[in-house]
Amino acid sequence: LPLSVLQDIVSLLDLSSLFAAASTCRVLKAAVDQELPFLENLHLEDYSLDRATLKRLLTSSIGSSSSRLSLKLRGVALEDDMVDLIAKPQLEELHLEYCTEFSPGFFHDIGLTARNLRRLSINPCSDTTTMSLASLQHCHSLEVCSCLFFISLSLLFDPEVLVFGGIVLPSLLVLEIGGLSEEHGLKLIHATASPASQYKLQRLSLVLYHITDAIVQCVSENLPMLLELELRDEPSEAYQNDLTDAGIQKLGALTRLRRLSLVRGSKFFFKRINDVGVFIMIHSLQQLESIRLGGFSRITDASCAAILYSCSKLHTFELMKTSKLTDLAFHNLSSSVPRGLVNVNLSLNNLLSDDTLGHFVCCTTLEVLNLRGCRSIGDAGLRHISKLCNLKTLLLDGSDVSDFGLYPLAKGKMSLISLSLRACTRVTDDGIVALMAGRAAKTLKSLDLSLIPKLTDASILSLVQNGVLPAELWLRNCYQIGDVSVMVLATHLAMHPGRVLKLLDLWNCRKITADALRWFKWPYFSGLRKLGV
Repeated sequence: LPLSVLQDIVSLLDLSSLFAAASTCRVLKAAVDQELPFLENLHLEDYSLDRATLKRLLTSSIGSSSSRLSLKLRGVALEDDMVDLIAKPQLEELHLEYCTEFSPGFFHDIGLTARNLRRLSINPCSDTTTMSLASLQHCHSLEVCSCLFFISLSLLFDPEVLVFGGIVLPSLLVLEIGGLSEEHGLKLIHATASPASQYKLQRLSLVLYHITDAIVQCVSENLPMLLELELRDEPSEAYQNDLTDAGIQKLGALTRLRRLSLVRGSKFFFKRINDVGVFIMIHSLQQLESIRLGGFSRITDASCAAILYSCSKLHTFELMKTSKLTDLAFHNLSSSVPRGLVNVNLSLNNLLSDDTLGHFVCCTTLEVLNLRGCRSIGDAGLRHISKLCNLKTLLLDGSDVSDFGLYPLAKGKMSLISLSLRACTRVTDDGIVALMAGRAAKTLKSLDLSLIPKLTDASILSLVQNGVLPAELWLRNCYQIGDVSVMVLATHLAMHPGRVLKLLDLWNCRKITADALRWFKWPYFSGLRKLGV
């Protein structure tokens, strides 16, 4: 074929297909080389490329032919030679995951050269990296800045550097920063609340050492036009100035808020907030479409009912790690539940039982149900869940379900995409075999069977026999899983090249021996990205 015809064909391919085509022959490689400078999306986070190959690819693709560029990298050492390849005028989106060894001049070069940058995401960052965000003041088109999971703010970030001539980045819509103390959090909010930007910022996400009344009050007073607010803390010890009812009530001033998330992620709880604070807050936030509360030890069923009754537009309801939530919170749910409820997360609520799930049968639009750590949920609850026809994700980690509960689930009319039975110790091979033979499992893309001590190779064989092979399979701490499972998966993938297993976790599967390693050679497991052993 003429090179011009090949060039037209190659121009229609995605990045993975381009790599495959370039490795076949010199003619196709030449066609791919001519196409690389025109690429607008160079997403390399799923590829393990050596440094020389990556530099050659960046050199040929980040050229003058592309008017805009979106770049994604994972696990790359960003030293001086790499920064020179990345910092280009046409760069509009830059996503870096697990990148290390940042050059001291990384942000300086990005800020001065890539002035059309619209999205910057760096998650997470090394705790030994020293860098400054001061040069981002030149990126006046920056709309999204996400730098979560910083470990040491004192080394990494001064909130005041976002101010440039008294004006915060004028186009900023989304700001996500992690690792903040109360002092730095207050400085950041004040810096973001200049007259030029306070009415433009739509989403604010902060990971703090402690959430306090001062932080919440500062947000409510300085950012009145927020649509989404996410506050999370990870305290290592009890804090005297903890969030109280008076603080949470201040959120009522954010009348445009559509999404609210307040989560305490550690072993500690919000102990100074009770139902009264939630009542007053939710009375002013009835327009909420998504609410996520975690770590509130003193709120009761009354708060849960008030949220469901008040927020008629709610599509996401998450109430996690509350020690007093019971089945009574969902009594008469059919008359109060928002009609569009899609995502429900009730994880780590040990007092909830199967009766709660009986009330959720009326939620015909429900797609995601998270019951992780609800130890009182059993087989009767699964019979109710089997009636949810639109359910796509079901997480039952650590629940009390057994094989008898999996039988009705297998006969359900839903088409599950993600299922987790991690640490459901009463489940055996019989339940898994029955589940794989049913309709619900045929569409699975993610399956977690970790920490099930009675699981054997027979369960993995049933997956293959029923044509169920998810892209992600967790078998961690399944002591009876052995070499046979690895062989069955390898041969099935080799016989069906269209199917790809991207993640396989076999950590602490004690019956797997060194003999199983020979199955991890080409052509077996060719699409595997993550392996746990």
